[in-house]
Amino acid sequence: MRRGVLAAAFVVASASGVLAQGAPDASFTDAQREGLRLFSQSCGVCHTVVQQRTRQYGPVLSRETLGGDEELIREYISTGTPRMPGFRYYFEPAQINSIVQYIKTIPPQAAPAGAR
Repeated sequence: MRRGVLAAAFVVASASGVLAQGAPDASFTDAQREGLRLFSQSCGVCHTVVQQRTRQYGPVLSRETLGGDEELIREYISTGTPRMPGFRYYFEPAQINSIVQYIKTIPPQAAPAGAR
């Protein structure tokens, strides 16, 4: 019984993590859906707030990231930065492109209340 409750809690927590990113829009292309999946698995841990008590390590990403320049976004994902690993040996170029296509669907976040 206890294992069943824990398993159900894990499923709900996993689903809420994807929902925090936003469920795939019905208008998403296959590449954008794949990008959401890859982003959730590999990028979301740093670029989203996973739980209220955790801090976010990387910047919030949106279609305006790096001025919306898809080539720059691809380059950052591929080679990384001093604070972010590069993924060129982990993802195929088509997978990196899918992540970029997904990032291009994320609207910019409004500034928090009281922020300047």
